[in-house]
Amino acid sequence: MKISQADLAEELGIPARSVRLLLNRFHAMKSRCYNPDNSFFDRYGGRGISVCDAWLVDSFSFCRWAIQSGFKPHLQIDRINNDGNYCPENCRWVTQQENLRNRKTTNRMIESASRSIRLVDQGFRLFRFREVWEKPVRCVETNKLYVSQKQASLDTHISESCISNALSGLNKTAGGFHWERV
Repeated sequence: MKISQADLAEELGIPARSVRLLLNRFHAMKSRCYNPDNSFFDRYGGRGISVCDAWLVDSFSFCRWAIQSGFKPHLQIDRINNDGNYCPENCRWVTQQENLRNRKTTNRMIESASRSIRLVDQGFRLFRFREVWEKPVRCVETNKLYVSQKQASLDTHISESCISNALSGLNKTAGGFHWERV
């Protein structure tokens, strides 16, 4: 018998919005592994990373595992073995800072004569944030070029987060338009 999100929330003793948040995380994880149009597919599904059958068959089982494994809204799912699949034995919940340590782009050491530092530990997120947000973007339908996501948002009255989601592949469109980085 299929249960509702509200029933699952009651079973787990959490607010219904937490179930929705977990299901959003689940669908994003699934999209990275199985949707070739997802901008992160090459890092996940393109490398053979998949989601375990138990979670694929029953997304609520993912929610149950998440709560039992210490899920909190500010935490991100992390694969312990970066080459392994999404499954209970290989996943845990970590902070964004901990998750960034596992990335190839941020897990770099810079060495000087006096010391070595890890980029992620020195605010690399801010540099990466600026690098992404200050890149030009284009509205595909109108062919209009904007110097940044922020400028596109100001000119079109479409929220920056919607444009960001369309650019990252989380959504197909923002404000009914397709977007791309140039």
